[in-house]
Amino acid sequence: MHNEPIINLAYEHRRKYRVLGRADGWAVEAIPVVGLMAGNLLIQGNVAGHVRLGYKIPDDFGTTLLRGMSELPPPRWNPAGASTSMLSTLGFYVFGGVAGNFVLRDLTLDGNTFKDSPSVDKEWFVPTARFGVGVGNRRFLATFTYVYAGKTFKGHPSTAEYGALTFSYFF
Repeated sequence: MHNEPIINLAYEHRRKYRVLGRADGWAVEAIPVVGLMAGNLLIQGNVAGHVRLGYKIPDDFGTTLLRGMSELPPPRWNPAGASTSMLSTLGFYVFGGVAGNFVLRDLTLDGNTFKDSPSVDKEWFVPTARFGVGVGNRRFLATFTYVYAGKTFKGHPSTAEYGALTFSYFF
């Protein structure tokens, strides 16, 4: 492939619904996600859904992998009226989810935009699944996520599986 400047825009919309429980105790949350990316690197749409079960789950929109290094916005571990000591805000959760990416163009598979370059026949639909665990308080959050991603191009010898360990400190 040849050098090429990258211009890509991304939009993602997440909603969080507390299905059971309360912010300062045990809870179950559902987080549906829709997104679009457009540019010369990647043109795709995606739909996803995540479920979290835990104790004092952070007030955020779930773990984000690859596009960002952390949660946006950062989690808030202090529900209204709750104690602010480090130990009293300690919480943990387990999570799982699935996603589907509908890929129109991927520079890494389709080749350069403005010059001729090698390419492969991509898969138009790429499923992913993830599950993991998070623990933290009002100052830090540590998450481990295991990801299973479907094949991205025809003839791809295997699916991708990887783990991601993220440590965040909030100040």
